Amino acid sequence: MSKRKANGGKLRIWSTRRARWMLNLYPPFLFNRIVIRSIAEDWHALELTIERSRLNKNLNGTTFGGSISAAADPIHAILFDQTFARRGQAIRAWTKSSRVDFLRPATARLHTRFELGPGDVDDAIEALDATERFERTYTVEASNPDGEVCARIEVLVHLRRPTPT
Repeated sequence: MSKRKANGGKLRIWSTRRARWMLNLYPPFLFNRIVIRSIAEDWHALELTIERSRLNKNLNGTTFGGSISAAADPIHAILFDQTFARRGQAIRAWTKSSRVDFLRPATARLHTRFELGPGDVDDAIEALDATERFERTYTVEASNPDGEVCARIEVLVHLRRPTPT
């Protein structure tokens, strides 16, 4: 299902099932063993794991920091994109910057949950209506099966309205 945008393109509206399938085959996720576990039907939350394998171990035998960073990079932008698409609104969403603090060696599978808060979408709509842009920093944690936080990732998400062509 798709709707036309003001600039002649199409809104990409994905089912959660299709999105999980596509993202799990997305090469940066596939080769880093990043697995999307669940996506909320309203697209306000997503859970993933970073599985350990020979493909994502560093010289010390722990999970490569680039794999952890790759897992966090697109998620909030995708959540916003799909939330707005379901409202029939086109936006451009991307990660403007990110920062990872490695707190302890990741020697097991990592779990991460990404969420848009209750007011995040309303705040974004208000800012986009007023200034055509919205930015917000989100912090997510990658935890091992014991619940210990191995990495804390800050992601600055940038949204803007598409420019008409």
